[in-house]
Amino acid sequence: MGIRIKLTTHCRQRIQERGIDIKDIEKVINDPLETFYDKERQNYKSFGKSKDPLIKEQPYLVLIHSKINSSVTIITAMWADKGGLKAIGFSKF
Repeated sequence: MGIRIKLTTHCRQRIQERGIDIKDIEKVINDPLETFYDKERQNYKSFGKSKDPLIKEQPYLVLIHSKINSSVTIITAMWADKGGLKAIGFSKF
């Protein structure tokens, strides 16, 4: 059994607006390229590369979420490019 993924109402709205597929969210949560804890905002941030991003120049999917245990709550999701990943605080790209 995999990780149970819950989406906040805010996240559901954003993934619809941004053309993000739940399968991409599952991929990033189960196999992120990087995850770190944001002490200031007290949440986690993960990213991964999408096979079919909405905008080809922004191939990375960023998730803001709770700690990953047997379940995880996704607060929001967004597309990003390498510059966006760096601005968010990721070190691997």
